[in-house]
Amino acid sequence: MKINIKLMIIFLIVSLGPLIIVGFIEYSINKKDMITDLKKRFTKGASNLIHDIDIIMYRFYEDMRAFNEGKVPVFEYNTEEDITTYLNGKKKKFGYSSLSYFDKNMIKIADTDGHGIGKKQKIVPYVVDILAGKISTGSYIRFLKAAGETMFIYFAAPIRNRHGKLIGYISAKYNPLEIKDLIKIEFEKEFHTTLIDENRNIIFSNCDILKHWVFIKKFPISKSVKNVLSKNDGFGEEYFEFGNKTIFTAYAYERGYKDFKGNNWSIIVHTDKKIAFNPI
Repeated sequence: MKINIKLMIIFLIVSLGPLIIVGFIEYSINKKDMITDLKKRFTKGASNLIHDIDIIMYRFYEDMRAFNEGKVPVFEYNTEEDITTYLNGKKKKFGYSSLSYFDKNMIKIADTDGHGIGKKQKIVPYVVDILAGKISTGSYIRFLKAAGETMFIYFAAPIRNRHGKLIGYISAKYNPLEIKDLIKIEFEKEFHTTLIDENRNIIFSNCDILKHWVFIKKFPISKSVKNVLSKNDGFGEEYFEFGNKTIFTAYAYERGYKDFKGNNWSIIVHTDKKIAFNPI
C-alpha cells in the first residue's frame, strides 16, 4: 500500500512537474510582456495627454499675446458697452467662462457677466505679472464658491495704446472642462490620472482619494513624483500609501508647445497592479 502511494507520488511529480515548470515560465513571460505593453501604453498616453493640454493652453496664450501686442484697439476710446460686446465675442470664440477689462488703476471697466463694474481689483498673481508687463497664461488657479466651487484657470494680458503705454489689462477665466474630457478620452476609468503643478498642488484628479485633495492637500511624495518634478518622464512600480496598494505609475512633465513654455505642470497616471494583471 505504502509502495503504491510512493509510486503514485513519483508518477505525479514526473508527470506534472514539467507542466508546472512550463506553466510558470509561460506565466512569467506573459507577465513580462504585459508590463512591457503597459509601460508603452502608459507612458505614451501620459505624454500625449500633457502635450494636448499644452495645445489647449497655447490657444489661450496666443489670444493673450494678441492683446499684449496691441492688436486689439477697441479698449482706448470705446464705451463699456462696446468693450463688453467685443469681450462677449471673444468668450464665444475661445470658450472662456468670462472676461473682464480693467484700467491701469485696476478698476473694472467691463465684464461679460456684468459683475463688479467700478470696483478695484485685488492684487493676485496674474496682476503681479501684468504690472511686470508680462502675459499670464494659467499661472493662477482659483476655486470660486459663488460658482458652486468651480475651478477656474486665469489668463491675463496688458493692454497698451498705440504709443505702447499701458492703459489697462484683460483678465479671462476658463473652466478646464476640456482638459477633463481629454483625460477621460485618453485613459479608462481604472487608470487614475492627476494633473499637478511644480509645488505638488493637485489641479485635477479622477482618483477617488486624490480628487478630494484638489488645492487642499499636496500630491504624496514618491519616486515617480520626484522624477517628474525633476522634469523627467517615465514609468515604475511603487507602493501607494494612501490607497494601501502597489501601483504602476507613468508620468510626464510639461514641455510647452511652440513658444508657450508651459506652467511646470505634470501628469501622473497610476493603476492598481492587481487590476493591471487581471487578464493573466
